[in-house]
Amino acid sequence: MNLKNIIFVHRGKLKNGLEENSLEAFNECVKNNKNIELDLHILKDGNVIVFHDKDLSRICGKNIDIKNLSYDDIIKHCSTVPLFMDVLKLVNSRVILDIELKYDVLNGKLENKVLEILDNYNGKYILKSFHPLIVWRLKRLIRKKKMNIKVGLLVENPFILLFSMIFINPDFISLNYKSLNNCFFRFFSKRKDTLLYTIKSKDIFLKYINKGYGLVLEDYENLIK
Repeated sequence: MNLKNIIFVHRGKLKNGLEENSLEAFNECVKNNKNIELDLHILKDGNVIVFHDKDLSRICGKNIDIKNLSYDDIIKHCSTVPLFMDVLKLVNSRVILDIELKYDVLNGKLENKVLEILDNYNGKYILKSFHPLIVWRLKRLIRKKKMNIKVGLLVENPFILLFSMIFINPDFISLNYKSLNNCFFRFFSKRKDTLLYTIKSKDIFLKYINKGYGLVLEDYENLIK
């Protein structure tokens, strides 16, 4: 899948008033045929949830690391946090998913569980992570399973980018749009499929739309007006 000029809605929050990474937000994206960017964590009971932060403080007001919780624990504090498998059932292949694997757990369980869940999903999606080890593991597992999935590296450090390009060779890179001011990042963005995040202003959106990059948009409703 080519990322050229593709647009994703950041955490599925298409409109103001919707909870990020929630079934309600994702349903609004699906109804309006908008592609979704989302985040995954694995819990101590092996469930994979769609949630951005490593703890509950910002969203739920509880300073608790989610890796130490079960899904039953999570929903006691935050009833809107969905399971990844429930999001896939809702989306049902109707839009493209940009799936980020978080790195608070680095024992390989998240990578294995995500691919296990996706094994029966027929929709289009890409996988990515900030951690090179997760990207390496995903690519290795995908080759073993003979799955056709693009795996990308989210990166802000030039040394990590260079290391990963030499030793891991991600299928695409995902950069903060400000990184393109740096000639090093710009060099690789011309040689690899590139996804830019997180576009928050109309000026930046107009600057990079139709330039061959994929874009992750925040405050989508106001940007597209």
